[in-house]
Amino acid sequence: MYCEKCHVITENVFCPDCGSKHLRQPEISDQCLLTVMDSMFGEVLADILREHKVPFERKTARKVGLGALMGSLFERYYFYVPYPHFEEASDLLTAFFENNGNIEILGFEEVNEAEHISTEPEDEIE
Repeated sequence: MYCEKCHVITENVFCPDCGSKHLRQPEISDQCLLTVMDSMFGEVLADILREHKVPFERKTARKVGLGALMGSLFERYYFYVPYPHFEEASDLLTAFFENNGNIEILGFEEVNEAEHISTEPEDEIE
């Protein structure tokens, strides 16, 4: 099922992110949230997706206040992939974390109020 608000794919009857029960079947044109991660691992994931020719869109969540002064170290990336590529991208993400076992997946977490998600995509879907 797909949550239009959060762009989350789930097998649940409600969205694990916002709790909405207004889910529908995903469509080919849907952009699906793959994961959220810090900038360092986000760069690695972007390289993996490009290497495997998986189209994606990456949006940046920047901290405000002191975090904004510290630069990209405190940025987090929201990765979205078209629904037809979601399973492949999920498999690549899982393989990446299996090979780096001590890294925690940050997907489906609430956005901190001190963050701002840029509305401009950083990387266009290829």
